Amino acid sequence: MFNRKRVACAALFAVVLLVAGCTAKMNAVTKASEQPLQANEETTLETTFRQVKVSSDVPSIHIGLSPDETTRLSIRTSDPEKLQKHFDFHYRETDGQLEVTVRGKSRNPGLDVLDLIETWGAELHVELPDHSYNSVTVHSDVGKIEYREVNADRLAVSSEVGTITVADTATEQAIVTNSVGAVRLDNVNGKTEVSNSTGTVNIYAPSIENDIAVKTELGAVTIETDREPDNVRLDLSTEIGKVATNFDIERNDQSKRSIAGQKGENGPQIKVRSEIGPIEVRYRE
Repeated sequence: MFNRKRVACAALFAVVLLVAGCTAKMNAVTKASEQPLQANEETTLETTFRQVKVSSDVPSIHIGLSPDETTRLSIRTSDPEKLQKHFDFHYRETDGQLEVTVRGKSRNPGLDVLDLIETWGAELHVELPDHSYNSVTVHSDVGKIEYREVNADRLAVSSEVGTITVADTATEQAIVTNSVGAVRLDNVNGKTEVSNSTGTVNIYAPSIENDIAVKTELGAVTIETDREPDNVRLDLSTEIGKVATNFDIERNDQSKRSIAGQKGENGPQIKVRSEIGPIEVRYRE
């Protein structure tokens, strides 16, 4: 009986050591994968990523294509010492995912105004190889976001304050969210959802092939395409403002503040909801 207890205790102790060792090893790997970025120095990565997450407090984020098969990261500033004093910036590689993070050191819980004033001209650049990614997520608290030519099955771009531009991108689904600032989508293929509390929304698509949904509280909404679609459904309404379209649709409902109807059968839907602001959906004549 005594021997059995000793054997059981020894086995349990061995399991504990094994788990602890594996946990320590995993923590060490995770910690080692987090690497600092240096101001005005380009970091080149040869890893192939399936997912990319970018979260930054610097006032300007640029996402675009790399000239080769490497991923390139850089923070550009006219005053690197001041930037390093007010910001922490690093990247992390974990299981096919790249995370790039830039945070103000005074952030607790929000970004300190001093951080922004001292480093207003800083830019974060992320250049990705010309692949199709499973997902790309980009977030900024303050500042503009420019996203161009990087294809992803799911694209999510969001900002609290600042302009957002997404251009020349193929997706299955693009979700763009802003609180204050203009939103512009140029030649973004795929199902599109835009939410903007305050600011204009401008969308250009060479042809209407996928659903487009826009919701805004204050600001004009304009959706433009090269030619009139053969099949399309419109559902447009605003509480204050005018609604207009030059699409030749069979109208189920029309007033100064709403238009609903369709052309053809089973076409993509353009749905816009606004509290204050005009809405226009048109093709170029």
